[in-house]
Amino acid sequence: MGIVSNIKHDSNFTLDPKKYESAHQHFQEFFNSLSEKEQKYFRKECVEEPRNLLLPNPPKGYPELLFSLKTNGAHYEQSMHLPVESILAKYNKKMFHDLFNENGAQLELWKIAGIQRWVQSGLRNFYPTKEIVDACKATDATSSVYGTDIKKVYPTFLLTLPNGCGWTSTDGDYCGQILVDFYNAGDECQAHFSKTDYYTLAYTERRIVITLYWDSYAIQTVCVPMDDSDKTIREVLETYTSEEHFIQSNEYQDYGDDGFDNNVGFKVSEFVMNALLIMQSYPEYVDNKETKTRGYNTKKLNRKCTVSTISIPTNLRQVVDHVPTTGESVSCDNTKRKTHMRRGHWRRQRHKDGWEIDNPKAHIIIMPDGGHAHMKWIKPVIVLSTTEKEKNNELL
Repeated sequence: MGIVSNIKHDSNFTLDPKKYESAHQHFQEFFNSLSEKEQKYFRKECVEEPRNLLLPNPPKGYPELLFSLKTNGAHYEQSMHLPVESILAKYNKKMFHDLFNENGAQLELWKIAGIQRWVQSGLRNFYPTKEIVDACKATDATSSVYGTDIKKVYPTFLLTLPNGCGWTSTDGDYCGQILVDFYNAGDECQAHFSKTDYYTLAYTERRIVITLYWDSYAIQTVCVPMDDSDKTIREVLETYTSEEHFIQSNEYQDYGDDGFDNNVGFKVSEFVMNALLIMQSYPEYVDNKETKTRGYNTKKLNRKCTVSTISIPTNLRQVVDHVPTTGESVSCDNTKRKTHMRRGHWRRQRHKDGWEIDNPKAHIIIMPDGGHAHMKWIKPVIVLSTTEKEKNNELL
């Protein structure tokens, strides 16, 4: 029988990463309680021969699935098929509830439920091109955008960035894979310990859970509320990526200190908002391809999964020459203007009924006066100085 909780989700608490040192103590306590035969089975399943979740080979220039995602994905998928009396099911439940008593269950819930939801939804993996990644990083997706402007197109997906296009922490750890879960009010965040035993948290408002997977085997999570009509996403993120709200996991102590900084969390969150806005407003940028990979507990390629790319057929960054006919661009201090990037942004663009007929897949924003609009991307632009006007082709 499942354990159901209808309490309101709240990210407003501090999780001390040092508490995860006790996870190893809980593991050892559970292991010591097993018989010799059970210990042998448990050691083989969890330590010596862990399962791996397999995805189709990534496109050229993209990394394979991180080891932590492979092993966690396989383990949490297996959990959904386990009988409740199995050793692994008992271990899953004990570890969760031991951490629950230490205020760590919310992080575990996001981690387990996020992966299981992703597996159940078809392992959708988005591969944005370097052009899209650079443009998103140069676009402000928060200052003029409200949570209600962002719609749920895909409930859960993995974002895999091209090699070298991710983020680096203060200690040099690298993150290039991000799991995104979009929950509407009434959706359930559910972590299965076995086939019939699970923990459920029912959301009373729209939330986006963003989980960063680092190459140091650590996991970092932020949960952003999306129903606040009085605050922009930037104002919300400044609260939910602050030190007391940003949830950090240092679960893998053997790999050393991870030294995360919350500035990375803000940048990744803003990047995800840009990706979500592109998915809802520019569906023509998304190319979905259904393929097959190895299914659960079999070597047969009988599992359907979706590989998606985010790209644009033309160069995303435009080159704008100077308007003055004198050939020089003069600022107030009488100096020449340097080549610079004009950051992009998003705005609500009103439209007539005909626009919705021509763009049936785009998501619509209802304005306060009842009018219809869509989110329009004002893309980042490279503005060249006069001296570099002849070098336009080199920048494309």
